[in-house]
Amino acid sequence: MLARSGTSFEVQEIYTEFAWADEDIAERALYADLVLIGSQAARDEELRRRIIDGGLFRSPTPMLINPKKTNVGLAPKAILLAWDSSDEASPAADNNRACCRVMPRQHV
Repeated sequence: MLARSGTSFEVQEIYTEFAWADEDIAERALYADLVLIGSQAARDEELRRRIIDGGLFRSPTPMLINPKKTNVGLAPKAILLAWDSSDEASPAADNNRACCRVMPRQHV
């Protein structure tokens, strides 16, 4: 998808101990533009919880969850915006406000 768009990108896979998955994801997410959860991780409830905890609640990075082995388009039809009371949460939510306006389905 990104290769066809001409966008410069780098995809990094991470292999981690299950117990440290949230910590490792949080550390990597601090330096990423997007955290992508693929189908295998999305199907594992406990692993998915750890990834979401690390990626969303310990960094300001948005997350894309692809629960099926399908291509993800550049124009999603739904967005879930969630935040906590941390200092990082408000600017991250504000940065995604423009995306929310154009989505057919929004969950805040």
